[in-house]
Amino acid sequence: MYRKEYMIQCESGLHARPASELVELTQNMENEITIVNLENDEEADAKSIIEILGLEADKGDRITIEADGADAEEAVNKIITLLDGIEN
Repeated sequence: MYRKEYMIQCESGLHARPASELVELTQNMENEITIVNLENDEEADAKSIIEILGLEADKGDRITIEADGADAEEAVNKIITLLDGIEN
């Protein structure tokens, strides 16, 4: 398992558009990927838009991205790159 902490930078947080982009990225990954909102201890499967929206992760919230399986570090880094590139 590989995990990394990240602070949400996007003004809208992990809501509709950013969540759908995240799910689109992770759908074809073979890893099990979990996102934990460290502000409220909510946990979500990164392949489920409903669960991601349920995190209620806003700008400035700290999350942990965890991946298990082959190329786990690469999967986490791709997610961080995506999140960094989302326009505010």
